[in-house]
Amino acid sequence: ASRVRVLGTGQSTKSDPNDARSVAVAALHAPTLAIVRPADHVAVCRLLAKRHTGVARWRTKLCCRLHALVGELVPGGIDKEVVVNQARSLLDGIQPDDVAAVERHRLAVELVDEIDLLDDVAKDSRARISAAVAASATMCLVASMPSSTGMRMSITRTSGISRRASATACSPSDA
Repeated sequence: ASRVRVLGTGQSTKSDPNDARSVAVAALHAPTLAIVRPADHVAVCRLLAKRHTGVARWRTKLCCRLHALVGELVPGGIDKEVVVNQARSLLDGIQPDDVAAVERHRLAVELVDEIDLLDDVAKDSRARISAAVAASATMCLVASMPSSTGMRMSITRTSGISRRASATACSPSDA
């Protein structure tokens, strides 16, 4: 738009009337124009799925950090998947014996609190995705909360049977 503004008017200062004219000139000479449409339910599902995936990934990172810290505090650490209540009870039973262990314990307790918060965020995220899917008659492939070894995936559907879905997006129902 700035090139059109300079060539079309001889002025290079940016202002709303100049910008409007440059965009109009560029649009007149463009071979193809993209059709602008309002965001639809698919876009909403895509946004919510990306957010949910980001929350799940962040929870996985925090769980890995917690495993590492608890492994330094207790031989064997936490078994398999991190469950907030079990992690809290395990940390409550630990009596750190030196300054480094006290700090590890404090950090582990903070990580458990953050994981608990992310569990609430993920629960809200799943509810919002379900509402968006119900409102749009689409299907989304939704990442459930991750285990410490990887993601578990589940499909949320409304009426109609869909044969295609993307891990990060929603697609209209193929019914």
